[in-house]
Amino acid sequence: MFILLIILFLLMLIFINIYPLLFYKPPITELKLKKYDTIIILGYPALKDGKPSPIMLERVYKAVELFKSGYSFNIICSGGSAHNEHCEATIMANLAIAKGVPTEAIIIEDNSLNTYSNIFNCYEIIKKRNWHSALVVTSPWHLKRSSFLLSKFDIIFALKGSAIPKQFSKFDILLIYFFENYTMTKNKILFH
Repeated sequence: MFILLIILFLLMLIFINIYPLLFYKPPITELKLKKYDTIIILGYPALKDGKPSPIMLERVYKAVELFKSGYSFNIICSGGSAHNEHCEATIMANLAIAKGVPTEAIIIEDNSLNTYSNIFNCYEIIKKRNWHSALVVTSPWHLKRSSFLLSKFDIIFALKGSAIPKQFSKFDILLIYFFENYTMTKNKILFH
C-alpha cells in the first residue's frame, strides 16, 4: 500500500509539472513596442515587518530599470494587503520613488489579492486612461501564468522577468517553480 501511495504521489508530481508545458503558451517577452503606456509591477507580499521581500525588491528594480530606459512614463504598482497587513503596492511605490521614479509617474492599485485581480484591476486603470499597452514585470517563474491571464484582456502587452533573488538556493527556486506549476495546472483545470 505504501509503495502504491508513493507511485501515485510521483505520478501527481509528473502531471503537475508536465501539464503546464503542454497547455500554456510561452510568455510574450519580446518587446514589440519602443514605448508602452505603462509598466505594471505585479505585487508580491512584503515581509512581516513591512520591509520589501527579496522577490518584491527584484520586481521593483526591474521596473525602475525599464522606466529609466524610457519604456514608459508611468508605473502601476499593483497589490493589496493579500498575505499580511502591509500593502504591496504602497511599499513598491515607495521603493520606486526612492530609486528615482517621480511620484507623479506612479499609480497605486491597492485592491488586488491575487494575480488575476492584479491584472484585472490594472486593466480597469488602463481603460479609464484610454491606454492600450503595458509592459508587465514579474518573477521568471510567474511569466507564463501572467501571460496566460493577460491574454484574456484587450491589451497589447509584453512581460519582463525580474532577477531571481541572490539569497535563494536552487532548492528554493525548484520549490517555487513547482508551486507555480501546481497553480497553473489548477487554474487550467478549473477555468480552462
